[in-house]
Amino acid sequence: MIWGALHGLYLVFALLRDRTLHAAGISIRQNWFTNLLNVFITFVLVDISWVFFRANKLSDAFYILKKITINFTLNEWNVKLVSMLDLVVIIGSILFMETIHILQNKYSMRQLISIQPLWVRWSLYFSWIAIIIIFGEFQERTFIYFQF
Repeated sequence: MIWGALHGLYLVFALLRDRTLHAAGISIRQNWFTNLLNVFITFVLVDISWVFFRANKLSDAFYILKKITINFTLNEWNVKLVSMLDLVVIIGSILFMETIHILQNKYSMRQLISIQPLWVRWSLYFSWIAIIIIFGEFQERTFIYFQF
């Protein structure tokens, strides 16, 4: 319940902020920095909301938030950091997806691939299948929301 209320509060705050700035005649220029700042703020606020979603009790949520902001150590939480290979795969995947995202703004991916020679297209297809087989998770697991 707190999770949804926080999201609603965030939305109301954003609408009030926009209305107040507009009424005052203040215009915020949209550029890469303000966009990055907005993404960061949204990320942090949603992460805070997830703490309330996951916590068993309200007091647990406040305890977690306190520990995150004051004297935070990974050892206390028994966090297993990813291996260097996993980190390389994660960063490589993100860079690949962002590259595709940028290309999609300029080109149709279907057309871009279809104009390539046959051997290039089939190399891409088999590479994608190999990546799915190598990095895919195929064991049966409980749906993630059932774990909460």
